[in-house]
Amino acid sequence: MSRVRIPPGLIAFGIYLGTLALVLGRPMLLHPRHVCLCNGDSDPAITMWSLRWWPWAVAHGANPFVSHAVVPAFNTAAATTVPTAGLVLAPLTLTLGPVFAYNVVALVGPAIGGYTAFRLARRVTGATAPAFAAGYLYAFATTVVAHLTSLPHVFLAFLFPLMAELVIVRVAGGVRRRTFIAALALVLVLQLGISTEMLFDTVVIGAIVLITLMVAEPALRRRIPVLLGEIVLAGAIAAAVASPFLYYALSGPFPPKRADMPNSGALDALNPVIPTAVTHLGRHYFAAVSRRFELGNLTEAGGYIGIVLLVAYATFTISQWRRLATRVLFYVFAVSLVVALGAHLFVAGMRTIPMPYDVVARLPLFRSAVPSRAVVFAELAVALALAVWLAGRGRRRWLRWGVVAVGAGMLFPNTALPVWRGRERVPALFASRAYHRYIAKGATVLALPFAHQDNATLWQAKTGMYFKLSDAYLRFAPTSYSHGKDPALDAAVGQLLSPSTLDRAHLAHYLRVRHIDTIVLDAGRPSGYNDPPAVVYVWWSTLRRLGLRPSLAGGAFIYHLPARGRLR
Repeated sequence: MSRVRIPPGLIAFGIYLGTLALVLGRPMLLHPRHVCLCNGDSDPAITMWSLRWWPWAVAHGANPFVSHAVVPAFNTAAATTVPTAGLVLAPLTLTLGPVFAYNVVALVGPAIGGYTAFRLARRVTGATAPAFAAGYLYAFATTVVAHLTSLPHVFLAFLFPLMAELVIVRVAGGVRRRTFIAALALVLVLQLGISTEMLFDTVVIGAIVLITLMVAEPALRRRIPVLLGEIVLAGAIAAAVASPFLYYALSGPFPPKRADMPNSGALDALNPVIPTAVTHLGRHYFAAVSRRFELGNLTEAGGYIGIVLLVAYATFTISQWRRLATRVLFYVFAVSLVVALGAHLFVAGMRTIPMPYDVVARLPLFRSAVPSRAVVFAELAVALALAVWLAGRGRRRWLRWGVVAVGAGMLFPNTALPVWRGRERVPALFASRAYHRYIAKGATVLALPFAHQDNATLWQAKTGMYFKLSDAYLRFAPTSYSHGKDPALDAAVGQLLSPSTLDRAHLAHYLRVRHIDTIVLDAGRPSGYNDPPAVVYVWWSTLRRLGLRPSLAGGAFIYHLPARGRLR
């Protein structure tokens, strides 16, 4: 009887998935529909809303790129609404809910990234064990683990190794021109549906690396222009296929407020060698320094690679510099790191000299990107280089394996942090169909606490877009800012974010402009506050002072306006 041979890649994927589940996913696995592999705040709620929006729009024949489920209407193509994940996981979202679907994204996404990095490393080295190490280093790269707290469009990084593998196979002559162009176009479309920002980073870094190779590597000068032409053709096909999405993303109506990110999103120069609290090693010992990275933002300060892995990488690069693969990986590493450092060099939180990125930082597209996220490409380059290092022959292979094992251990996540086990914060009113008795279908609802201060987008997603949500938090800031066209509305938004300052005139103006039918105040534990009962009381007393009397149902105060958008 013949044995069934399990492909090594499938084994590697299973190990990555199992490790992630055991290390970070245990609370989520016990309650996958109510506990998420995330911090439970408003940012992951955006993704949960998005996972529900895309299948809802398709099923109802609505324009998926402009959501009228929120007021004002919102351009979903210009935000991080992950349509690739939303459409692929639609059956799970519709049957088991947006929290469950999000957990699948968070658990499986990094494991697939490890698998594609394994494939790439095995392609480069021809060895299984070193490729497994590379896949592990990529699946548990600090950028991936840090963004696992809240931002799927960053930690879903599994297509980048696939792009690199396609290019390598094409250069080696292992795939026909048409097949390469078609496959790369498909991958580009899928990545566009995960993150336009990360795809933009890929294009910029890839273009710089290819130009560098053309200048610095005489042996490739004739091959690179041909390859570049094929890549451009694949990009053109991808752009044509995704043209409706690109139209709305770049110039469509209802653009969300954009932010300038080149300085606030820069990688600190010490971050690659100093761990933050995201890792077990960085819990206490380096806190005095690491808390200065990104003003203590653990998610965006995810550039830690570790001194051990960096020294190992430097050793490999110096000793193997004559190899073309070594130089290519170095170019990728160097370019990615320079981009990640942003417009100015930050050292322990202090802004110092301008960097090359400063030349383009204010240009369209560049100004909305977060430079530090490009470090994921440097992490991939290090993982691949170390796989080649481990695959090399010599008397000290065991020593090389020991060094990489120690370096990998230094990346181990800090499981004491609560940022990977967030409970859904949804009033019981929306956990069942009780909301039908209190909210009319299609009614416009003002959810309080306002915007990013609670998870109202998840409330709406769990109801299947039953009601319209006023000023949903779906990007950097509440979408109600009128950019000076309605100063009274802007003032009202500011007061809604700080309820103790709210006055009757501004609230009345807001309710009238937004055509609010119902106000719902979360009486439980709003996510954006350390003292929820006090905040609920502030809102309750403020609305009472303005003449509004609520009904209490399912952990929420419900206020019905006597006339649409008007106070008594």
